Amino acid sequence: MYDKQHIISITTWIAALVAVAVALLLPLGYFTVSYQYLSGSLAAEAELTSHSISGLINAHPEVWQYEQVRLEELLEQRMRNSHGETRRILDLQNKLVAENGAKLKPPLVTRRFELMDAGVPVGTLEMSTSLFSLLSRTALVALLGVSCGVAIFVTLRVLPLRAVDAAEKSLRESKAELTEKVTQLEVALVKVKQLEGIIPICMYCKKIRNDHESWEQMEAYITEHSEAHFSHGICPECFKKATAEVMEGHT
Repeated sequence: MYDKQHIISITTWIAALVAVAVALLLPLGYFTVSYQYLSGSLAAEAELTSHSISGLINAHPEVWQYEQVRLEELLEQRMRNSHGETRRILDLQNKLVAENGAKLKPPLVTRRFELMDAGVPVGTLEMSTSLFSLLSRTALVALLGVSCGVAIFVTLRVLPLRAVDAAEKSLRESKAELTEKVTQLEVALVKVKQLEGIIPICMYCKKIRNDHESWEQMEAYITEHSEAHFSHGICPECFKKATAEVMEGHT
């Protein structure tokens, strides 16, 4: 019983650890990879857009803040509608110069790049995107991870114990069968009687002296001390001898 309980305890702990690992690592891994991709692509877009805007600033360094139409056109280029972005241009006093994009649901991830005029910072490009969609997908992946974890727990918890129960049942049946065979063998050994040692026998009448110092017929002695039984007949030599004696009696 102790060994079985020990196996059940170890199996339960292993199944629980694997299930928890799957339930946590699946959504965590998905979020980490997706966030890195989203953040990296946002940073790349921000850098490319900042270069385009810096080109406009270098062409019109004195009045670039008033080129809102062209700035908004530059902000709209390469806009990824599927992710939903907000792009803003701020001056050195953090005043809004131009903006493009809809209002985003929090939380947000933001990347910033300086806008340069001949190597001198004159403003900042700020690009933001919402993590709401990513978190929603991560929640679905988490539900999938929990389902997988439950399935793994049940599989690792039930199947090994079923195997242990089957092995234990087979062992009990084998033990019971072996016990029955041993019992049958012991009964058979009790019934078996062997003739051993030196048996005193009369050289004339062939009677045998038993343990009680009395003489008894050979057939009775052997029958008593073994499982053998006798059926009487006559051998050819004795038949000839008996026939001759009968014939002599009639002559």
